[in-house]
Amino acid sequence: MKNRKLYTFASAIIAIASAMFLSACSLEENMQSNYQTATYYKNYSQCVTGLRGCYPPFRSMYNGPFLLATESVSDLLYCQSGTLDAQLDISPANPRYGSTGWTQGYRGVMRCNNIIAALKRAYNDGNLSTTEYNELMAEAAALRGMYYYLLTSIFGDVPFYTDPVETVEDQDRVAKLPRMSAIETRGYIVDELLDLLVKDGVVQERTYDNPEKRDYRMGAAFGWMVCAKLAMWNGSKDTPNSEMWFKKALTAIEHLEAIYGDLNQYPISDICFRNKYTKESIFEVANIYDEDGLKVTSQIACFFMPTRAVQPEDQVPAGKEPEIWYSGLKIDLIGDNARTYTAYRPNQYFYQQLQPYTEYDKLSADDPDFINGVFDHRSKINMAWGYETYNDEGEKEWQFFWSASGGNPRGTKFTPQSRPWMGDKFWCPNIQSTADGNNLKVFRYAGALIMAAECHLELGDRTKAVEYLNKVRRRAGLGDLNQANFKSKLALMNEIQKEHGRELVGEFQRKFELVRWGIWFEQVSNCSDYGTMKNNMLPCHEYYPIPDKEVALSGGVLTNDEYKKYGM
Repeated sequence: MKNRKLYTFASAIIAIASAMFLSACSLEENMQSNYQTATYYKNYSQCVTGLRGCYPPFRSMYNGPFLLATESVSDLLYCQSGTLDAQLDISPANPRYGSTGWTQGYRGVMRCNNIIAALKRAYNDGNLSTTEYNELMAEAAALRGMYYYLLTSIFGDVPFYTDPVETVEDQDRVAKLPRMSAIETRGYIVDELLDLLVKDGVVQERTYDNPEKRDYRMGAAFGWMVCAKLAMWNGSKDTPNSEMWFKKALTAIEHLEAIYGDLNQYPISDICFRNKYTKESIFEVANIYDEDGLKVTSQIACFFMPTRAVQPEDQVPAGKEPEIWYSGLKIDLIGDNARTYTAYRPNQYFYQQLQPYTEYDKLSADDPDFINGVFDHRSKINMAWGYETYNDEGEKEWQFFWSASGGNPRGTKFTPQSRPWMGDKFWCPNIQSTADGNNLKVFRYAGALIMAAECHLELGDRTKAVEYLNKVRRRAGLGDLNQANFKSKLALMNEIQKEHGRELVGEFQRKFELVRWGIWFEQVSNCSDYGTMKNNMLPCHEYYPIPDKEVALSGGVLTNDEYKKYGM
């Protein structure tokens, strides 16, 4: 039977544009909708409709504060934002993003559990064929797995349940579940996905195979990535049989390799957030900005663009209107109507050690010297010391940015040693105020190959580890490494961690990985340039606390023992 297309994230945006899905969420689900799972979801179309309700919590979770929680408290970036997640001013009483992460994460789990129960009923009643059932179950289980991946990455050990919540009594019971070992939670999901994703009816295809149709499912590729992520967490946490978990992660990644093939077929420019639904992507959180129509947007680009200013009157040529400048330059890509916030900036560790400025950064992306140069092409995308703008003769040329001084947007010109802005990977073309219509990149195939390098290293095969590292480096324009470059396992692991930063900066993962590697506190203490955050930082901040409100609802079953050690 030909696989029918399922609900997808792009079409989901239109489906959830109503106030029902875009309004603020609370802890209380509408129990009427949960009762309906026993009576409504009886055929394929109805079950697909039910799956649609599993997607909206992702939109509520992937927002500006979540980016602060995952990227600004890392070794790569910082942000002097007034949003206190960026300062690690976090406690059970003031959990900041923790409230959103908990509420929306478990909202997603609840909806997935309910539709899985409905799928089982529909199949047992003969209303779904085996291939239809396998297809929908794999999608629902992958979505549930993603919610538990987020919950365990944000909070560590969390309550785990898979049964439906169909009554108020069910909801009260679930609220009083204790924390369960994250290792056990991840292990359950990994084994479930390894079983479900290979069944008949689950099509092994890229998430975004046809960019024109905008009709995408979260199918096998998404499920394999979630499976690999969870398995690697278990392998990295001093678990018994850690080798087994890395082998399971490699099994999932091998399926991704069979689907995605050679990384070099995917242009490096596609990593920019403005390039939507690219074939390399495994999971993007979709946004839409139509000037005369639907607007479902984030504000994330506003944290990454250079500071906006109006050209001072005394610098405007006679007969001309004042220009809009960004760090002293007119930038056509951004346009004139952007609003910029306190910006993310790279730590010295990132811009001096991992991806320092080179003269290639001045070249346009279509210059033959740029295309053929052996250097890290991602540097120009990830960070910007300058940009193409107009000279006094009205011709385009690359120029360094300027630092403002004494009210003058052009106080001091940047140099190669200056702290750069974040690059156009994150900028939104012609953004109107704060309406960022870019998609948010979450999982890409390049990330899976870096994960494979780590798995091979942990399993004792340094040659294979370097081989997979080179797959990512070649696409980026860098020369190959060889095993002789690394005198120890630790040295090669350090290079894998650095390559992860170069490739995936700003993609909602860095803090999670630092915690998984067991180096977050030390690495951020040594590498962050944000003193306020470092003054607040404690070892307990590896994970967010469970909000006091949820602790109270549990009757004290849930606790925050690590935070209690520090008087919180």
